Amino acid sequence: MPADAPVDRIILTSPGIWKGTDLTAALAGTRLGIVHHWSPVDTGPILISQLFGLADSTRLDPACSFGFDQKDPKLLEIAWTPEQAALGNNGGHLDFLINLPWLKAYVVPYLVTEKP
Repeated sequence: MPADAPVDRIILTSPGIWKGTDLTAALAGTRLGIVHHWSPVDTGPILISQLFGLADSTRLDPACSFGFDQKDPKLLEIAWTPEQAALGNNGGHLDFLINLPWLKAYVVPYLVTEKP
């Protein structure tokens, strides 16, 4: 994002990119940071990474399965928990993408922000 046009927040749900990706520029381009939903039981992308590579062309550990390595106060990492299964999210890759009850409970609250 250009410095003169920051976004409020970036929300990542089970991203198929390397867990070591440098998020510094993305974090700097936000007012409220990045929210990252990931799952330790989302193992499919690990195999896909090894066989075909991730969306960023790496064949390394995916952030969707391990969380990001980078630590930053503007990076909020939310790991899947078994309690989320009550809303149909069993921690699998697609459970984060096409599950309206889960999205409403876990993503929509981060979309609504107060104006600065």
